[in-house]
Amino acid sequence: MSSHRLTLEELPDEIQLMILKYLSHYDWYYSFFRLNCHYNNLIKYITPININTKWLDYDIDQSGILISDYWVWNDRFLYFMVPKIRASQSNSIQWLFIAPDSVDKYTQQLDRRIFHIIQKYRVQSNAPGFLVSKANYYFFSISEDLSHLEEWIRENYPAHYEIIRSFGPRHHLPKRITHHDGKYLEIKHALAEIQRLERLKRKSMIYECAQQIWSELRGLYDVNLLDLVVEE
Repeated sequence: MSSHRLTLEELPDEIQLMILKYLSHYDWYYSFFRLNCHYNNLIKYITPININTKWLDYDIDQSGILISDYWVWNDRFLYFMVPKIRASQSNSIQWLFIAPDSVDKYTQQLDRRIFHIIQKYRVQSNAPGFLVSKANYYFFSISEDLSHLEEWIRENYPAHYEIIRSFGPRHHLPKRITHHDGKYLEIKHALAEIQRLERLKRKSMIYECAQQIWSELRGLYDVNLLDLVVEE
């Protein structure tokens, strides 16, 4: 009389999924992915569809690309985003922000399809260059020419542009505002509000790009997400 030992793979998919959900994301891809097409499909099926913005916020803060006190905005602001499964906190995704001058090395480490997705959803801002300090309301343009910055404010923030035009002896952006300078108080507040709104806009842009990247990577059924653990 022969005895048959039931293997995990012989269990109904519903039971296998229940078991897998007790394991971490890292364990899914480390232990089961690429065993066969069946497990590839199961793992991709239970991989979360949406990103966790809580962890993304943490990585944004750690990266420093959205700086709270001193902000540099310029048309060269460009970052590529690379997600990877954390080994230590294995149910979360870490997001790396890669500058253009450092992205070339990733072409050698990542699957070509993955790199294409990362390139397609890069984070880029079209805001001109200037710096604002919340603490002292100190302002100056990175560029020598303030006219481009004023035009950008006029097109994107018309109400704040009218404030800038209406206050101050020169009726436009001063080159510098110190915290002792009370005559530009309204302009200071207008710039601080633009700073706040641009931060929200940029964070929203990062959220959207991250979700697009994650959705497309999740759709690559033969790509192990642990392959995204690249050398930094």
